[in-house]
Amino acid sequence: MLFRSDPRTRAVANLSGDASLEAAELGRMSSIARVEGRLVDAYVLAVDALRLAEQSGDRSTEGCVLQSMGSILLDAGDAAEALATCRRSREICRDIGDHRAERAALDTMARIHRFRGDLERASLNFEAALAVGRGDGDDAADATTMVELAAVRLLLGDAAHAAELADEALVLARARVAAVLPSIAPVAAEVIATNGAPDEARHLLIEVLDQEPADESVRAGILLALGRIDGRVGEPREAARRFEDALASARSVGRLDLEARVLEARTDVHKALGDAQSAILDLERRLQLVESSSAERLATRVEMLRLVHDENESRSRADVLDRLIG
Repeated sequence: MLFRSDPRTRAVANLSGDASLEAAELGRMSSIARVEGRLVDAYVLAVDALRLAEQSGDRSTEGCVLQSMGSILLDAGDAAEALATCRRSREICRDIGDHRAERAALDTMARIHRFRGDLERASLNFEAALAVGRGDGDDAADATTMVELAAVRLLLGDAAHAAELADEALVLARARVAAVLPSIAPVAAEVIATNGAPDEARHLLIEVLDQEPADESVRAGILLALGRIDGRVGEPREAARRFEDALASARSVGRLDLEARVLEARTDVHKALGDAQSAILDLERRLQLVESSSAERLATRVEMLRLVHDENESRSRADVLDRLIG
């Protein structure tokens, strides 16, 4: 069982008196809060869900909540605790034979290793996730993991294997899960372009951009990838236009991390156009964003710990639920 971020799931589950059901419901609400960017609320709800799952002996829910907590902790920048939490999740899911949840734990572990710069371990965990998830029917997860692994293999200098993985992911997405194509296209396009086919990569990105993805974060990622390819093939003015649109999309949803990545990429374009002053301004703004994001993650983690462990100051679960369903 995996928790899905369903905005319709906003009910108070403890009315049933079933601790296992309540744990699962709180886990879903935690997932919703994380998707909405409210990491502290997400963590508080996940901690309570974990307690109820342990009390009721519901190991399936326990494993899923732990994996979700790992993702929350990673978002907050606590890679060490995130990894330990996901390892617990994997052990439980493997013991009870929940391959889909085990695969989710391995995927998150891979992202943690990548975040820490350990690309070899990231690769091994993505490969393990694919092996565990084969045949479980989750084609979207398969395609996503394939492109994540492709990106890591590219960074490790294994361009040929990266290209094979990206191609397999695109074939799968087009055949069975077209909805995931806009999300995986930027990484796949980077792999394709690096392997000497920038026109093919650009065609892929324009294809998914023409679908007008509703998620501005996805749109920003596509435009960023397009701008990078335009810059690579000697079209800096077109690249600059793409990056400006990407910045607008990233800022519209408060994605500081995406904004920083776009600014970093745009610096090279400014240099190519001979605009050193704009390049310096982009670098300074990027540094501000990185520092701001780091401070925000630290503050979020401190707040998580305070709310969970300081009983005198912590908000009750009822307070969190009231705000979630209000």
